[in-house]
Amino acid sequence: MRVARSSHPRFGFTLTESAIVLGVLGIVLVAIWAAYSALNENNQANRTYAILTELSHNIRTMYANQPPVRAPTDADAGRNINLTLINNGAFPRDLVVTNTGSEDTSFATTPWGVGIYVMLIPPVGLWGYGQGYAIVYVNLPVSQCIRLAQAVVQNRDENTVWLRINGAAGDYNLRTAPPDEETISTRCRAESPVVLAVGTLF
Repeated sequence: MRVARSSHPRFGFTLTESAIVLGVLGIVLVAIWAAYSALNENNQANRTYAILTELSHNIRTMYANQPPVRAPTDADAGRNINLTLINNGAFPRDLVVTNTGSEDTSFATTPWGVGIYVMLIPPVGLWGYGQGYAIVYVNLPVSQCIRLAQAVVQNRDENTVWLRINGAAGDYNLRTAPPDEETISTRCRAESPVVLAVGTLF
């Protein structure tokens, strides 16, 4: 007995066709994720540098406008002023502030987890140029370290005189011997995550 074939068209996908569609969809999703990650990393790097300039401006304003805030002396080498900055609203608003009631343990954090501390540096620590402070970034990804250090070197003003990347071996006098891009990349890759400090005069 012959079974009559259906004249209706067949709908749906074969297993092979489904695999091809899923493969193409996977490639598209990976490309979208890579583009998003690159854009997000770029935005974070740009904001990290913007925080530096905004915080530096706020620190100078605070010390200029508030006589009770004590200017640093030679005895203040490495004295943290994080709590002072928190109490005076100097940290940019998008930072997450941790106020422990202590200068040494209070700090701020970017939304993506980079810790920021500020400490005073006497003249000798800033190559003898004068009193200043260091904005210290802790837990920087290598890519952000490279971008931040390059931005500091390229956009430095006369008051930005000191850069440290991953320890004292990475100290640079920005007025006389700023690091080049290859040196920055090497120093940022020396340790991961990275500690980077920028020293600025008042």
